[in-house]
Amino acid sequence: MESTDPIKITVAGRIDDPSFHRCAMIAQKLEEDHYGEVTCEVLSFFETQWEEHLKKVANKLKGVFY
Repeated sequence: MESTDPIKITVAGRIDDPSFHRCAMIAQKLEEDHYGEVTCEVLSFFETQWEEHLKKVANKLKGVFY
């Protein structure tokens, strides 16, 4: 069996958004259920931090956001 890199899931959102928390819980459960195959990173932000994060990601990915 071939060794592959684990799938990385990043969930980012505002700390006051219920949908963000649901997505974070799902990602963490996937990581727990598929240990070694899936990793997750959860990034929670306050409103101003979220706006800065979006600008940073948009600048990095350019065409996808513009």
